[in-house]
Amino acid sequence: MIGVLFILSLAYLIRLGYRSFSQKGHCNKGCSCSSVDLKKIEKELSQKQL
Repeated sequence: MIGVLFILSLAYLIRLGYRSFSQKGHCNKGCSCSSVDLKKIEKELSQKQL
C-alpha cells in the first residue's frame, strides 16, 4: 500500500515539474507567475553589464 502511494506521489511531482518547465507562458493557476525564461534573464544581465 505504501509503495502505491509512493508511486502516485512521484508521478504527481514529475507531472508538476514537466508542466512548469514545458510551458512558455503563464501557468494555469492564475497566479500571474511564468516559467523561467533563460534568454530573457541573459538579455537583462547583459544590458546591466553595459
